[in-house]
Amino acid sequence: AFALFLLRKLPFEHLYYSYTSFYVVGTCLAMQVPVVGWMPLRSLEQLGPFGVFAGFQGLQLMRVMERKFSKVNKWKVRGLVVLSGIAVAFPVIFWLYTQGYFGP
Repeated sequence: AFALFLLRKLPFEHLYYSYTSFYVVGTCLAMQVPVVGWMPLRSLEQLGPFGVFAGFQGLQLMRVMERKFSKVNKWKVRGLVVLSGIAVAFPVIFWLYTQGYFGP
């Protein structure tokens, strides 16, 4: 999905809806298997797909905010969304990592 986004082979809306539904449904169904449990959320191998998922959510938020605040410079909106995401994500990830939440 990330490669398709970079190559711009599909419209963003199609890629966003398909990857979001694939990730959410796949993760929820994988968590229903008793052996797997919460491992899709705790495994370091799953952080890459989660990063793509979170990136798509951030891009969609930027697009919605740009449409809502059309009079404001779009780079200000994008900067605000990116800085807000970083300000929230880094402390949470750091705290979870120090607590030993993520495993192999």
